[in-house]
Amino acid sequence: MKRWFVGILCLFKTVILHAEVFSMEEYLKQVKQDNFQYQGSELNQKSIVDKRAESDLMSAFTIIGDYHNTWDKKLPNTPSMKYDRLDTQSYSVGLKKDWNFGLESAFSYDINSTNYLNPNSDDLGREAYATPVIKLSQSMWKNAWGRLIQSNIEASKSVIEAEKYNTKFMLDSIEQNAIEAYWMLVVKREIVKIQELAVNQAQSIYEYVNQRTKMNLGEYADLLLAKTSLESKKFDLQSAKNNELFQLRIFNKYRNRPPYDPSGELSPISWDFISNFNVPENRKHRADVVAAKYEVLSSKANYRAKEENNKPSLNAYASYALNGRDESFGSSLSDSYTAHRPTITVGATFSMPLEMTLSYQARHAAQMQALAADLIYKQKVEEQEADWQDLKEKIVASQKQINLSLAIEEAQKAKFEYEQKRLKEGRTSTYQVLEYEKQYTEAKLSRIQIASEMISLLSKVRLYSSTLEIGE
Repeated sequence: MKRWFVGILCLFKTVILHAEVFSMEEYLKQVKQDNFQYQGSELNQKSIVDKRAESDLMSAFTIIGDYHNTWDKKLPNTPSMKYDRLDTQSYSVGLKKDWNFGLESAFSYDINSTNYLNPNSDDLGREAYATPVIKLSQSMWKNAWGRLIQSNIEASKSVIEAEKYNTKFMLDSIEQNAIEAYWMLVVKREIVKIQELAVNQAQSIYEYVNQRTKMNLGEYADLLLAKTSLESKKFDLQSAKNNELFQLRIFNKYRNRPPYDPSGELSPISWDFISNFNVPENRKHRADVVAAKYEVLSSKANYRAKEENNKPSLNAYASYALNGRDESFGSSLSDSYTAHRPTITVGATFSMPLEMTLSYQARHAAQMQALAADLIYKQKVEEQEADWQDLKEKIVASQKQINLSLAIEEAQKAKFEYEQKRLKEGRTSTYQVLEYEKQYTEAKLSRIQIASEMISLLSKVRLYSSTLEIGE
């Protein structure tokens, strides 16, 4: 696995400051273990290996068998033959296979016994027949050279591959959403810390102004202004805490934990990683796009199968059988291995649908379905390319914004701290300090907001990194 992919999976390098940090890798492991949808998709993914056998069954050897008894009291066709009843007992067992070039073959061993009850001649009695027989039938029109069976096999395999990649996309999406949920909780907690600091700063300014007012060194209006700012910061802090709880519910939803189950200390954001991340030049098809490609192949194969299935049927067939006959089964079986009384049959069968309109409608519907699937796939490819370009440009733009926001934040911090110093020296107004404090807080929140957008963008990169490429 590529190094940069490991970075995408982790999203950010972490600096472990505490022993009890709950890392993103540990969280993702819990999601994979405890998320029922993920578990179900994984099982479905594993089942596809066995599902591939379905298409191979179409041309696999099949055991065929038959057993029946007949008690027949109808009058014989020959008037000179008379008996009360003809009892027949038949056994047959063999193998059958449909080959992918249009040949149907079967080999069976048939054993029959007949018994005439109360015959009018000593020549009529119990007889046993043993017949090994080979039957061949070659398609000459419909399914000529196996076009029908090959199309059905291809359609079956393509459906299975489409299901495989749709499931893969589901797994990738769950992982992406879980990764984003983890880092969004980190962001929400960072915002709470910023708002807590803003409350502390507003509290400090309020206490300073309140003390000066009590000493008649400041205006009462400044005290009201500081009080308003403090309450406003407390409101913003409460909103930030509410948003953190909401994000915690999302965080726990993916790992099937109670809504407010504590997550512990999470890994911090590495601003270095965000700022210096390089989008890989080579990207692979998203799993849903690969699935759409196989859906096209399936639709085209279904169309060819329907087109072939509605053609007239012309089959050439032949059979070769050896025959053994005796009063006992043992002797008839031995006699059947000789070729002095073979039965050879050759012939042809023909059938053609008379409802040509219905046949045309069925083919036309399949053709339209194949064309529709092809257009949907082409649109997905176009959208994927546009999404990828958009993703790369947004990442680059966000990186520039982050670098600018860091510089702005440093400038706002210096400006606020300097103005706070001037306030204590009585050289500026309370309003000016509160305004600069507000601008400093907004600069920090702006940086965090850009980081949250960057997190969402980076989590999407992995959708293009773990899927096999397919040919056009």
